[in-house]
Amino acid sequence: MSASIEKFVNAGWSVATRDDADSPATLRFRRPVPSPNEVSDFSEVLRVLWIYADEGTGALPSQDDIKRMTRFEDDLCDALELDRTAVLAAVLTMDGARQWLLYTVDVQMCGIRINQLPQEETGYPLEIDTFSDPNWAYLREDILGPIDNGT
Repeated sequence: MSASIEKFVNAGWSVATRDDADSPATLRFRRPVPSPNEVSDFSEVLRVLWIYADEGTGALPSQDDIKRMTRFEDDLCDALELDRTAVLAAVLTMDGARQWLLYTVDVQMCGIRINQLPQEETGYPLEIDTFSDPNWAYLREDILGPIDNGT
């Protein structure tokens, strides 16, 4: 395991918010982001989306949703970060959905472990996708880019 990944996982969390009445948002993210040559093993993105309201409403989660999402995130991190199968890089909440962005060395193992997570009676409303991102460009440009550019 690279020292830069360990440093990233142990880094503190930063928070950015947008208080726009029509489209409030909260982004929680780890910094500093390792350079591309430090993350070559973690080349796949695992994006987990929890939809809690209709898109376009600008809705933020209810207190009940927040409690359920927190339990899910804790379980997710326990299952994936302990042996560094994946690392949680950012959590974006806005417009009816929360997105967890993880980088992984093994997409298939992540799927197995997510399927083994404790479930609530009603289950979790998750959508999961994966894609290759060996330089972590999605995190740097799409997620953190607007913050770094002051927008």
